[in-house]
Amino acid sequence: MTKVPELLSHGAYCTPCFDFKVMPEVEAYDADLEAARNIAVFFKDQSKETRNFKRTEKAFKVVDCEDREETLLRLAFFAVQAKFNAIIDVEITSRKVRTGAYQTHLWSGSAIPTNYIGRR
Repeated sequence: MTKVPELLSHGAYCTPCFDFKVMPEVEAYDADLEAARNIAVFFKDQSKETRNFKRTEKAFKVVDCEDREETLLRLAFFAVQAKFNAIIDVEITSRKVRTGAYQTHLWSGSAIPTNYIGRR
């Protein structure tokens, strides 16, 4: 989702290099992706629930995704990479793209990352 480090952009690796350099990065990426799937999401129309959340961070923006779920997952992934556990004021929009007789949608979104402490 972000730029791939040069260390991980090679096509083939020797076994020791893969075990000690690549595999920890892949495991960290998988952990971030799993955390992004479990992040707290508050949409723009839920402003009553989020009125006391701090909005000090800049909003993340994602453009031209294939579907709505991918857009939401990318926004959540960026928040997890920046060490946040929630995204608020989420806005997701779509636009039609027509190529001849073929029609599809491209999705865009924005969200503000924040830290959320749930009620107990």
